Amino acid sequence: MSEITLQPAARHIGPILWQNVASGMTVAEVQSARSDVVVSSDSDVLPSGARCLLYIPDMSLASLNYFVLFHFLGDSLAQVTFKSSGGARFTDFRAVSLMLRAKYGTELSSREAADSLCAADWIAPNGVNISVQCNPILGSLSINYQTLLVTDAGKL
Repeated sequence: MSEITLQPAARHIGPILWQNVASGMTVAEVQSARSDVVVSSDSDVLPSGARCLLYIPDMSLASLNYFVLFHFLGDSLAQVTFKSSGGARFTDFRAVSLMLRAKYGTELSSREAADSLCAADWIAPNGVNISVQCNPILGSLSINYQTLLVTDAGKL
């Protein structure tokens, strides 16, 4: 009788979310890929239950400074979020949208209002969905990279 050896289940590394970090990477893998990340002491939790375990404290983009947050669901990277450190205006939303349009093409949806919430969404060729939200009244702008939309669409 031959002996059966069980192998641990292979981890799934998904598509690249942002730059060189992929959905499904562990904290150690993200730290290895990005020398500029630090361990987060913030308990930021998304509605999905994903927790911010790593972040980049300062990233400049389109005249704003951002925190780049790495949210993990369990041991797997689930979302990368650029979160402005304040002062975002409607013109910043337009500038970021223009950059994303140049990189990914026309957005799937967009709503703009200079005095209220603005939002736009893209799907990258690798299936990652990118969403931008800006609230000029609060001075906040965020850019989210995740695979949620594609994962949900796969259930149809």
